[in-house]
Amino acid sequence: MEYILIIGAKSELAKNIADIYASKGYSLYLTGRDIQSLSKFSETLVSNYGVNVKLINLDLNQYDTHKTFLKELETLPLGIICATGYYPNQLKAQIETNEMLNSMTANLIGPVSIINYLVEKMSRIKKGFIVGISSISGERGRKKNYIYGSAKSGFTTFLSGLRNDLFDQNIHVMTVILGFISDGTESSFIKKMLSTKPRDVAETIVLNQTKCKDVIYVKWYWRYIMFFIKNIPEFIFKRMDIK
Repeated sequence: MEYILIIGAKSELAKNIADIYASKGYSLYLTGRDIQSLSKFSETLVSNYGVNVKLINLDLNQYDTHKTFLKELETLPLGIICATGYYPNQLKAQIETNEMLNSMTANLIGPVSIINYLVEKMSRIKKGFIVGISSISGERGRKKNYIYGSAKSGFTTFLSGLRNDLFDQNIHVMTVILGFISDGTESSFIKKMLSTKPRDVAETIVLNQTKCKDVIYVKWYWRYIMFFIKNIPEFIFKRMDIK
């Protein structure tokens, strides 16, 4: 039975991704801090789909545990979904090192560390896939969230280089550039129009992974929105207040 590893499995998006892969017959490794809070969810997956689900505690801040984490995996996963993320308070992150480091660790350093250890083993069998969930915030720095955005930008660059490195080893790497996810509390009309439900995002990710896409924007219109934003001249952009 083939396994899918989901790093950062406690979000609604990650749980929907897990449900879709389980419905396709894949067993799952679900990781996160205090991961036992997903015990009822994992029991539901086992009951509904007859797959194996193993919950593994993983703290991305504890770098010395990353390599030993691999011992928790009974078999090497076919695929890795990296769904970790932490959106810091921008003003707090500018003056408090811990807040800044929490964002960098959750969005960049921790995922890179774990993926690097896994890739070392996946390269030996030359099989598998990696999906990294990044963000439109990493496409261009804005004063609203450039601490978070810089981490996501770094993760996007890492995935691009990894895709290039693993191309001839039959390991596919897909970058997901994520826009707004609906949580049902959107106040502005524009954000409500541009937000996507977690289930729809999950279905889009899994579908495009099976098609071996390289870079996807969720949803598709973000590709054009960000193309416009990225091509605004810097002397104009620095004066703007883009929310």
